[in-house]
Amino acid sequence: MMEKVKELGEIEMRRVLVAIATVGVVAGCGGEPEPVHQGSASSMEVNRRGAEVYGTAGAGWTNEELRAGLNAGTVCNNNERVQNLEITRDASGRIRFTGVCAR
Repeated sequence: MMEKVKELGEIEMRRVLVAIATVGVVAGCGGEPEPVHQGSASSMEVNRRGAEVYGTAGAGWTNEELRAGLNAGTVCNNNERVQNLEITRDASGRIRFTGVCAR
C-alpha cells in the first residue's frame, strides 16, 4: 500500500513540475521585447493606420537602412512595400518618416 501511495505521489509531483515548466516557457515566450530607449541613435518607432505608415527613428539610421527596415516584411502586409516614403531630419539628426503600404 505504501508503495502505491509513493508511486502516486511521484506521479503528482511530475505533473506539478511539468505544469510549472510549461508556464515558465509560455511566460518567457509571450513577453514584449526589451524596448530601445526613445531618443537613442538606434531607436525606431513605427505606427500604422490603415495603409499609412509613419514614425520616428534615431539619428543613427541612414535613409537606406530605414527603407530596408521598413520593407523587411514586418510593417506592410504580404506583397506590399512602403511607397512614397518621405524622410525628414531635425537639427539633431532624428528622423520623422511617412509612407504608404502598397503593391
